[in-house]
Amino acid sequence: MRRIYLIWSLLIVTLSLNGQILDSISNDSLKGASHLKQAQALVFEAKFQDARQEATKALSYFKRTKDTLNKQMAQSYYLLALSESNLRNIKGALDNYKKSLDIFMDLEPRNDTTIANLYNNLGVNYGFIASLDSAEYYHTQALAIRKKLYSENSKPILASYQNIGVIQTYSGKYFDAIQSTKKFLAISQVLNGEKSPTTAKAYNNLGTIYKKLGSY
Repeated sequence: MRRIYLIWSLLIVTLSLNGQILDSISNDSLKGASHLKQAQALVFEAKFQDARQEATKALSYFKRTKDTLNKQMAQSYYLLALSESNLRNIKGALDNYKKSLDIFMDLEPRNDTTIANLYNNLGVNYGFIASLDSAEYYHTQALAIRKKLYSENSKPILASYQNIGVIQTYSGKYFDAIQSTKKFLAISQVLNGEKSPTTAKAYNNLGTIYKKLGSY
């Protein structure tokens, strides 16, 4: 009888401890979600210093849950990277975009807008530090996904061709840059019209490339 009582007592203690652990995990998730919401609002207001702090706090709580495939954790890394990029801490931005990408790659379909946007943002930030091969790679990856998600004449695809054309120009890949920039121009003409600032930008980019080639 005493043995049964001891086993029952141990079971109660174990259940109690498990309950405390679950409560702790739940509290950590709630606190993390609260800081994540604050980070989102601050990014929207372009208060990137404060957003970085809130995203960092959110991550500290989500990490305590030991759930490495947590969508909110991936979002926190994304907002942290976005804040770091705007604060010109490009290394921090690249590191956190990659962490966000790793999680989203396990959570979302590979042909997903979030994945495409992460590839795009990695390309932009590698461009900031003139790591042109990496920049072109990530922009090309973003374009490949966007082609599966959008029609040819869409803003995301326009942006990808514009970015790729600029990177190829800086890389000295002028003939590739002409092809990319012509696609940027053609889409802008459809979406924005002949006299829009975006179309003018495309013409200007083409002029820059031809000038570098010595074609006036």
